[in-house]
Amino acid sequence: MHASSGGDLAGLGGIAAQAGFNAGDGKRYFNIPGSRTDDVVDVEGTTNVGYPGRWVFRIDNAQVEVGGCNDSGKMEDDRMDI
Repeated sequence: MHASSGGDLAGLGGIAAQAGFNAGDGKRYFNIPGSRTDDVVDVEGTTNVGYPGRWVFRIDNAQVEVGGCNDSGKMEDDRMDI
């Protein structure tokens, strides 16, 4: 059995998935490390904020900025399961 991407059930083969942000202007974008490679199958174990599978970005600016944690402010985590 093959998935629609042309690969096997492990998600490999064909074009690898891509995750991140794209402003659509060909200039402003950010790809989560491993995007468009076979490593994307492990995206649930990567993070930029200390919680595997969670990525945080600031998107209210002209540039998408990678979020992260520091001790200069307050970060709230509501941990809502969907």
